[in-house]
Amino acid sequence: MNKKRFITIFDRTKNFHLVKDVGQIPYHLHKEFGYESEIITCKNDENYSYLDKEVKGLKLTFIPNIKLFKINLGVVLYLIKNAKKIDVLHQFHIRNYTLFYAFVYKLFNKKGTTYIKADANEKNLLDRGYIVKNKYINRIKSNIDIISFETSEIVNTFKKENPDLPVKVIHIPNGVDERYITEELKMSNNICSKKENSIVYVARIGTHQKNTELFLNSIKNVDISNWKVHLIGEIDPSFNTFIESFFEENKNLKDKVMFHGNISSRREIYEYYSKSKIFCMSSRYEGFPLVYPEVVYFGNYIFTTDVSGAKDITDNEKYGTIVKSFSAEDYSKKLSEILEKYNIDESFCDEIKGFAKENFTWQKIIKNLDKNIGYLND
Repeated sequence: MNKKRFITIFDRTKNFHLVKDVGQIPYHLHKEFGYESEIITCKNDENYSYLDKEVKGLKLTFIPNIKLFKINLGVVLYLIKNAKKIDVLHQFHIRNYTLFYAFVYKLFNKKGTTYIKADANEKNLLDRGYIVKNKYINRIKSNIDIISFETSEIVNTFKKENPDLPVKVIHIPNGVDERYITEELKMSNNICSKKENSIVYVARIGTHQKNTELFLNSIKNVDISNWKVHLIGEIDPSFNTFIESFFEENKNLKDKVMFHGNISSRREIYEYYSKSKIFCMSSRYEGFPLVYPEVVYFGNYIFTTDVSGAKDITDNEKYGTIVKSFSAEDYSKKLSEILEKYNIDESFCDEIKGFAKENFTWQKIIKNLDKNIGYLND
């Protein structure tokens, strides 16, 4: 039996994308089920070092970047030439250009399978009414075979609003590569017995989306005398003044609240996850944050604003707390309650980790995708 050829079109691929969903979906289909997986992209980095170990066996093919508005003619030419040799065409986001690429592919390979990982912002979709319903629905009917969403709430809403749509709608959240952690980094054993009283916060610090000011304005009103707070991520230059003012007004927190900047080493950032007990998020909006499955895999309790994926990753607040408002008063009050009352002990950490292993590892997630691709190809 010939191996299925799985092609991901993502012309913005950089090295870091290979360890995110862009690279992890095709890589794990290759690793777990023997697909011939390849990403089609423009060359956006000098070095794609993750190909050597983290996603070994995944291929990259570079195409020219010839833009006509948002359509890349390099992609179009590639599809015209190669469509008949592609079993599954995979893309991200429901956009005019992704639907156009799917149309071109189907034009030359009517039996091929098209898959879009919507990577959707839950709040925008549910609060504004489903954009797909009116704007894109006819083209989806004609050219898309599988659509996945990152949260169960969006999947259920989409199915309810479009009951007759002849498209497979499935739940594919983001995940963590358990094999890499256990076999390459050898970090999985006895994590919960080594936890410290530390809180980790990971974001592009100071950007409007990540709303770091909410976190800092809240933490200054929380008793963290027995805790350490680690903020990891590139700091927006415009936010440095806020940080300086924060420490000027809260001198007692200088040895408690630490900014580590961007950390590119996966081992190093996983070390912070493995030692911390609580992960905090203060974002105004998200798709399904890629950091969520990583921190729960390391047994962290989730403390987050009400963004996409929050209900799924906490199992409806069984393993975390969701703050429904963007009020610093509410955020600090709830965080104080957790630090004072919640017993985040070794057994609870193990329970969180078990929940993550069952629901948010790529090894588990990718089985669902392969099964649905199989239904269409049988």
